[in-house]
Parts: sequence; structure tokens; C-alpha cells
Amino acid sequence: MHRAFIKQLCWSACFFIAIPTFAQAIDFAQYKPAKSQGPVPLTLKKSTTSTVQENIKKIKSKSADRKTKRLEQEHSIRVGFVEEELLTGGQILYGEPMSNFVEKVGLKVLESYPELSEKLQFYVLRSHVPNAYTTSGGLVFVSIGLLARIENEAQLAVILAHEIQHYVKRHSFQTFKDVANAKKNLDGEALETKLEQLYRFSKDQELEADDLGYEMISKTDYNLEEGIYGFEVLKYSAFPFLETPISLDSFASEHYIFPDALREKINKEIEKADAENKKSDEKDLIDQNRTHPHLDMRILALKGRVSNLDMSGKQIYIVGKESFDEMQKIARHELLLLFMRRADHGRTFYLARIFEILYGNTPFVSRVKAMSIYGLLHHKLAGHELEKYGCEVSSNRGMWRNLTAGLKTLEAKELSAFAMRILWLEYTKYPNDAFIKKTWEQSLQIIQQKALLDIKTFLAFKPTDENAQTSDTAEKQIKQIEETPANPLLSRPNRRTSTTTTTVKQEGPYYLASLYGLPEANKLKSEFDAAAVNFTEMASKRDSREQIKIAKEKNKIRYESNNPDYSGLVLMQPRLTQYSGRNFSDNERNYFAEEKSKLLITNIWKEVARVSKDDLHILENKAKADMKTEDVNRFTQVNDWIMERLNNDTNEMILFYSQYVADVMENYGTPLVAWTGYDYVLYKRPLDINGLMTSIMFFPYLPVYLYFQLQTDGYTKQYTVVFNTESSKLVFNYEKNRNVKLQNDFIKAHVYETLYEIRHAKQLK
Repeated sequence: MHRAFIKQLCWSACFFIAIPTFAQAIDFAQYKPAKSQGPVPLTLKKSTTSTVQENIKKIKSKSADRKTKRLEQEHSIRVGFVEEELLTGGQILYGEPMSNFVEKVGLKVLESYPELSEKLQFYVLRSHVPNAYTTSGGLVFVSIGLLARIENEAQLAVILAHEIQHYVKRHSFQTFKDVANAKKNLDGEALETKLEQLYRFSKDQELEADDLGYEMISKTDYNLEEGIYGFEVLKYSAFPFLETPISLDSFASEHYIFPDALREKINKEIEKADAENKKSDEKDLIDQNRTHPHLDMRILALKGRVSNLDMSGKQIYIVGKESFDEMQKIARHELLLLFMRRADHGRTFYLARIFEILYGNTPFVSRVKAMSIYGLLHHKLAGHELEKYGCEVSSNRGMWRNLTAGLKTLEAKELSAFAMRILWLEYTKYPNDAFIKKTWEQSLQIIQQKALLDIKTFLAFKPTDENAQTSDTAEKQIKQIEETPANPLLSRPNRRTSTTTTTVKQEGPYYLASLYGLPEANKLKSEFDAAAVNFTEMASKRDSREQIKIAKEKNKIRYESNNPDYSGLVLMQPRLTQYSGRNFSDNERNYFAEEKSKLLITNIWKEVARVSKDDLHILENKAKADMKTEDVNRFTQVNDWIMERLNNDTNEMILFYSQYVADVMENYGTPLVAWTGYDYVLYKRPLDINGLMTSIMFFPYLPVYLYFQLQTDGYTKQYTVVFNTESSKLVFNYEKNRNVKLQNDFIKAHVYETLYEIRHAKQLK
């Protein structure tokens, strides 16, 4: 009793102390990614191996049958190392406004359960997927995707109560024990997939968590009836968090009018996706074999339980509406960044319009808008399918379907004209913004080089009387956007409404009118004059054999001295996956040996750098006693840049996170960041029948045979890539496979070799 009172008193003190931190003004106009704050949680200071081993000791001391104990140990190992991936992979936030808010709501839910409040820790998960998880180790994760979508504090409280009950009833272990699919190998899967498999529960488990969560919330002052609508966030996860009607026609003008033939193609895409969704929804609704309860059924069941209850005195906000609104605004800005990191440019372009309506025009939103259309343009001209970059029509439900279907349907020249229009409008809003200017200038280059479009033809466009006609559809769309009320947004998605079309005749390609009538026409002309290329000269340079010969000569002599552009290296914590088994094809992940090997490899990189006097900085993310929040944030910032770089599978593209990683790299005096990893397999040698027969015939040979037969063999694949964060390019790629064990001498030799290759790389810019 005394302990619980002291703990509650401490939390109350923390609440009042935290108010100034939460009230710190966040510059949303120049928004920067959220960073963890305050002391590092103890879970980030303790090695996973020691934590898991402690859990295994507790499991062994239980009075249970051998099979159950074995499964519990296996489950503890898997969950423990997935938790480590969450905590150390740059995917969590702690101590900042969003995490503080989640923790306060969580503690309100747990007020009647002091024993649970001591076991649970709250974090924000940097994932766009709206979800929440309470791991078997007591870590409560609430995703940014969920925080950006929920409508009030009570909804968060109900979801937290539901997830906490999964932890209390140990549903994760029950699923692992009873469902064979839960035990499958998840190596190489995305983090969201691993969480979904580990914390995917049966129909009975979900309903049990609903009922027990209901009882938990009923002991608080939260309005359960309102909170139930939080489950609709999961139901509508394929929709935007808020909606407003936007299509290509929303960006039309008096002369820039999209043709009916294009609209027909877009409508066919939409109709096909609508039919697919309707079919899958109907199948899902009547599927008798589904293991997961339908959300609509769960919502109706909970509504039935509370329909006759008196909700007077119950509240939607306890921590406070002002705190909730601030948290939600941060989460929505973070969601934009997550979509940007994922290269979901189509979705991001739509959401930028939502932000303009919600929060007005800001430099941050303008950069997001410029980057998303530039990203789509870049991938289109690189020959990539835009479905992979946020324009997958079937999975984009709701009102962003019209826009993403349209963007996907545009041909290269059409999208080029559309992108120039959007980028110029953003550029004129913020002419001194370096990032927007950069996207504008590079877009003009690639449009000419890859779309082979003469940009000067746009300036030569002159409208005729026939061109001046405007379709009913375009006129209505433009008027609708211009007359949009202050908050025309829908939090619970409505179905798309159809639009009418009218034929408009126009001479020449319609897209030539895309820049006509835009502001600052004289400046636009001067920009085009400066950026225009000579197509004949460009073609000759592209095929120049002399340039190829010069590059080959440079490559021959590159080992004579260090590359002058090498000024040190920032290395992400080396990664390692380690397996062991009876043969090369039959092996299992060895988590404990893996963690030990990671530490060994990191120390060897440090030692080699010290001996060779190489300016090497390692951004470590392994749990350790002296870890600092500053270290966590630096790792996260650089990791975000690398993830954006990998998700945009091109070596020529400007990256949005370059604006934020520059400060980190400046501290180290180098733009070069490296990522290195190892795949290591340790397996027993196959039975050597000839050797066995020889040892039987010649007995003195037996000890030699046994020595070699009982040895294990190793196979190591090592790969290293180096990126230049200033140019956003991959400048070094190194990969080697060796049939050797991962031992000190081998690691040292390969580290020396790798650093030498990087220092002498022919191109580091």
C-alpha cells in the first residue's frame, strides 16, 4: 500500500513537471522529426541475452510439463529479440510529447491495477500502420499511425485497455503454443510483419480482451461508449486519416484541362479496384473459417454492452483536450515523414493537401508536396511502376483513390508537365527555400534528359478561343477547392461520389497548357532559359567513348593514392544474422551467439580504425550501460536517411531526410555513411564415409578422422555499402562470400581490406 502510494505520488509529480516540456513551442512551419528525450530507459541499457536468460531461469523453475517449458523458452527467446529489434532499430520514441501523453493515458487506465503499472512501459512506435501492441515482456507500443488517426483520448484508453489484457492473459504464448503458423521463421520480414505474427490472436482471445478491457475501462472515468469508436481506426486503416475530395481535375485551370480519354482510363482503374474491394469485403464478412473476429461484430457487441449504461460523469478527456490536440498534430506530422521515408509519394501528395486545409500553407508542407511529386516524376522517368510508390489503387481506399489512380495513369510527358506546374507553384510560395529550389531544378534536368521534353515549348503555348473552354468537371472541381470551408474533412470515410465529364477540344497535347497563366511568368521564362539543354549536345555526351575511356583510366590508377574526397567514415552498428545446424540448408537462428558476435565485430572495427589511424565513427544501437539518448537519436536520424535511400531504389534522387541528416554528419566532418552486415552459418560437417572406412582399416588414422569429422564449418557472407549523404548516392558497394568461420583474424583481415577499398574508391561523391 505504501509502495503504491509513493509510486502514484511520483507519477503525479512527473505529470506537473512534464507540463513545461509538453508546452514547449514546436515550430510546425519548419517541422523537424521528433527525437527521444530524457534518460534512457533501463530496457535499453540491459543486454537482450541477459534479459532472456533471466526469463528462461524463471520458466525452468515453474511446475509445468517439459513440452510447455520448452515452448515457453522458445517463445521467450523469439519475443525478446523482436523487442530488441524494436528498441534498438531506430523505431521507437520515448520521453517526448507523444510518448508522455500515451504514458499518462496508460497510467489512468491502470489506476486500479498498481501491480500492472509497475510491469508495463510505454513507447511510441514509429510505424505508419495504425496499431498497438503489449509485448510478452511488458512493453506497450502505440504506433504513430494510430495516434494520427484516433479522434480523442477515450479512444486511446479503450485500445490500451484491450492490448493490456492480451498481456495479462498471455495470449501471445497461447497462440505460439497452439498455432503452428506462429512458429514460422520470420527472419528478413518487415518489423510490422513480425509483430503481426507474434501478436495475432484468435477470435476467442480478441473477444476475451474486449470483455476484460471493458471491465478495466469501466473502473476509470473514461467514456467507454465514445472510446469504442477507436476500433474504427483499424477498420479504416486503408483510408486516409482525414478525407477531402481531390482528383487530377483539382489542379486544372482555365486552359490546362485533362482530356476525357484520360478520365476514362482513370475511371476504369477505380471501378476495377472498387469491384475487387467489394468482393474481398463480402468474402471477409461471410467467411466462417476466419480466425479473427470481424471488427464490425466486435464494435456492435461492445455497443450492446454499454447501450443501457449511464455515462453521465464519464469523460472523453482526462489528461486534457489541449494535450491531445498537440499530440495528434505532432503524430500527423510524423506520419507524413514516415510515408516519405517509405517512398509512398502518391499517398504523401494527397496528405499534403489535407495538411494545407488543416494547418494552412507552411514551408514544411510545401517541401513535402514538392518532394512527393518530384519523387513520382523521378520514378516514372526511371521506368519504375508507381504502384510501388504510393499509387497502388486497390489498397488506397477512400478519397485518395481518385488522385493516386490519376497520378499512376499519367504518361511520362503528362506527369512531367503536371510536376512542373506543382513545383513552380510551391517554388513561388517560398522562393528562398533551398530544398524546394533543388527539387525544381533537378526536375527540369531529368524531364529533359529522360522524358526528352523540350521545356521551351511550354513557354511558346498560346491559348485559342477553343482552348479557353472549360469542362464542367474541371470548373466544378476548381470551384470546390477554392470555396472549401475551413474544415471540410471527414474523419470516418465516406464513399467516393462520381463526377460528370464534358468533352473539350484542344489543339496539340493538352499538357502544354500546364504552365500557362502561372504567377511570375518572367521569372519562369528566365529559369527555363537557364535550364534548357541542347538535345544534340546532350545525346553526343551520352554516347561519348572518350568519357568511357577516361573513366577506365581513372579506375586503373585509383589504388596509387587515397581518394581525396575521403574524409572519414560514419559506420552504422554492424549487423549480423547467425545460424547453426546439421548442414548448410538445415539451420536455426542462434540469437545468443549472434549478440556476442555483434559485439566482437564492433570492437574489431574500432581496433582496426585506431591502429590504421582511420577517422571512423560508429553509431551504436546495441543495449549497453552507458547508452545516451543523444546516441539513440543520432542512430535514428542516420537510419531514417538510409531507409529512405533504400526505399527509393535509384541512385540519382534527392532525399527528403537529407535536410535532417546533414547536422549529424557535420558533427563528424564527413558526408560518408556506411552500412555493413554479415550472414554467418555454422554447420556440422557431413559424414565422410570414405574417411570412416579408411579409419577402420587403418586404426591409427581414427583420431585424425574424428578430429576433422567433429569440426564445424562456417560460411560467411559480408557486404558493405557506402552512401554520400550530400549527393544521396551509393558510392561504394562491396560483397564477398567465404567458406570460413567468423573468427578474430578473419574479421580483422576483412575490415582492413574493406576500409582500404573505401579509401581508394574511384568515386565518393
